[in-house]
Amino acid sequence: MTGTFDGSGDASIDIAAPSETGNYTVLLTHDNTDISEQTGEVQVSEAGEGSLTLSQGSYTVAQGDVANITVEFSETTTGTVVIGNAEDDNYQANITVEDGSDDGEVNLLFNTYLAGQNSNQDIVEVTDSDDSVTIENDNANSVQDLANILDTGDYDISVSPTAVSGSSAAAALNDESDIGSLVIEERSTDAMQLWRVSSSTAEDVEEVLDDEDEEAAVSAIVDGVDSGAVTQTDTIAVSDTSAASDEIVHQITASGLEGALDSTNADDSTEALHTLLTDDAYSQFSDSDSLSLTLEEQDPGANQEAQTIDVSSVYNNDLSGFEDVFTVVFDEENNDYYVFLDTDELNEDLGNAGSFDQIADGDEYQVEFTVQNARLLENLEAVSDSDEDAYEDAFESVNATTSFETAEGEFDADPVEVGAAAEQTVTGTTNVAPGSELGVRVRSDSAETNFIKNAESVVVQPDGTFSATFDFSEQSVNDTFTAEVRNTLFTVESDGSVVESVSEPAAFEVSELNPQDVEATVGDALTITATVENTGGQEATQTVEFRVGGDAVASQDVTLEAGGSTTVEFADVDTSGLDAGEYEHGVFTDDGSQTATLTLEDGGDGSDGSDGSDGS
Repeated sequence: MTGTFDGSGDASIDIAAPSETGNYTVLLTHDNTDISEQTGEVQVSEAGEGSLTLSQGSYTVAQGDVANITVEFSETTTGTVVIGNAEDDNYQANITVEDGSDDGEVNLLFNTYLAGQNSNQDIVEVTDSDDSVTIENDNANSVQDLANILDTGDYDISVSPTAVSGSSAAAALNDESDIGSLVIEERSTDAMQLWRVSSSTAEDVEEVLDDEDEEAAVSAIVDGVDSGAVTQTDTIAVSDTSAASDEIVHQITASGLEGALDSTNADDSTEALHTLLTDDAYSQFSDSDSLSLTLEEQDPGANQEAQTIDVSSVYNNDLSGFEDVFTVVFDEENNDYYVFLDTDELNEDLGNAGSFDQIADGDEYQVEFTVQNARLLENLEAVSDSDEDAYEDAFESVNATTSFETAEGEFDADPVEVGAAAEQTVTGTTNVAPGSELGVRVRSDSAETNFIKNAESVVVQPDGTFSATFDFSEQSVNDTFTAEVRNTLFTVESDGSVVESVSEPAAFEVSELNPQDVEATVGDALTITATVENTGGQEATQTVEFRVGGDAVASQDVTLEAGGSTTVEFADVDTSGLDAGEYEHGVFTDDGSQTATLTLEDGGDGSDGSDGSDGS
């Protein structure tokens, strides 16, 4: 084999590969000077047959999450995947892959949280148990032992039908059949949104989770949102009976946690969350777990210390108790964690602990989720291990506030009226979660008529209403009965009677809003009037509200007989807490409203509106 060399610099010479595999050295001799140079050992391996390709050119994942890399096989069932470049990235994973299911592909799960932690066999997994993946790098290899999580950036992914030889992927890289990239982006802890569900809806989601998988459970949650069974709210109804209370669902949006949760090797996301809440990963400080979840009481009252419920402490050595209270559903596509909380089970545990007050009507708690894992928080790298305050300031938190109120309901009419016919409807409203099931019973007041009628599995609708249908065709006008809601979070009774003609329910309509379109200055006091008329056929009491920008700023209770009307006045409504701009303002009842536009201008002179101007 010969080549040319002009006496200085480098020379590049192509040499045909030997016909047999093995380890070789190459001796180069310069003809004119007889100067010789011998290379290091070169390994010659047998080239793999067939080819491997990547299903897409690049895969994007948040720092700490798990990348799902699909490798497709053609005319082979084995090969090599190389992620990273030791020289350029100071990290390289040499992975042997085998299509054991013989379906032409392997879904390789690459854990960017574990990568570089010198725990090779946990870094990569497969979705199909018939397939297999193995990291071949020697554990002692420095590129596998990183102090911190993999940096953000682009990492080459090379695939080849040629096998790794020992811990070296040189032959595979020289025979690569496709190349792509793994793009690692910064992780984040973004938001917490609260939802409420009935205990039956929560049980439905849990059943889907147990029988199928998390993807199906996420679909069940989304379907619940669409149907109104899962509602966005910050208020939870607490049972006043033995029936189950509403459940809170905390939708935590955070990227980069998947790898840490997966590293626990837990059976499901609920167990994985418990592990990271109680792992005592950073023992130099008291708040030392990877994650934290707390409920802190707001406005406990005069001379009362706010109660803090630290979930990590309450369930530190109690996975079973934790699983009774919490259920976690992970939405991988959107980096959402739906954390269901069973208030009744939590209250039972708080009562058994003896050192906590149970959550009750009127309580308000801020729920806070915190990421404390140093590997996931780059800001911690610059914090001294002895500076606890600075250490905790580097944590990432999201929170939301929940109010608790006693479950209650009422019939729309009191007394309840029905006709002496089939298909008679008894209606009402409640503050419990849509999807809750309740029973309605009507029971005669007289031994002479002596009837009991039950409507079971009456479902609360998304607007908080419920409706039960009964057959009164065998009853007579003037028969009386008691209507009762039972077998649910609350109980309520009302007198009832069979009548010739059923009166229309009360309906409070609003008119004659005055003033309507208003221009005022921030700080001015407003006085608003409107007429409220009961156009229905029954007397009722409703709360009438004056709202600005969707928020109730004043209210009063109004009782009207059928056909009655009154003028409501909201006097000296303060606008100093509002910003300049346009708002919808108006008077609202349960049945109707009248609105107009309120335009607030910036006073610019610090005026507090003390002149009493109403802006009209």
